[in-house]
Amino acid sequence: MESVIDHAISQAGGISRLAREIGIAPASVCGWRKRGSIPVQRVLAVERITGLDRSILRPDIFLKNPEKAA
Repeated sequence: MESVIDHAISQAGGISRLAREIGIAPASVCGWRKRGSIPVQRVLAVERITGLDRSILRPDIFLKNPEKAA
């Protein structure tokens, strides 16, 4: 099963393209895999570039239906 990070990379057209669009080094994007999540300060940029909703990219921070979490 593809991770959310790998899916975002794929949607963006690869690590280099995603990094370039955000304005960071490709190594930083690779580090997200090791870390296991997209840094919160990058989520909105990744959402804009990939079209993936922030609640998919970081469900721990951006809940789609917060009333269901209570």
